[in-house]
Amino acid sequence: MRKQLFLAVSACFAILSLSFSEALAQTSSSEPKVEVGAQFSVLRLRDLGVTDVGVGGRITYNLNEFLSVEAEGDFFPKDNQDLGGR
Repeated sequence: MRKQLFLAVSACFAILSLSFSEALAQTSSSEPKVEVGAQFSVLRLRDLGVTDVGVGGRITYNLNEFLSVEAEGDFFPKDNQDLGGR
């Protein structure tokens, strides 16, 4: 029950964050050089009965209007030996 509530609240937060960022993107007139973002991840493997929750971040560097370089990383704090490590 607590996990379902946590996932529902997280999903609402993600939707609101996307809506807010879209509104900001429409008001800006030029492309930002650097973009930074945070994210929430859920990895669910039904066949193994495993659900992992984690957080992460990403950074994007816009080289020009059409080309950018992006890096992303996630951290799942729970040890899961069933999958062979962290």
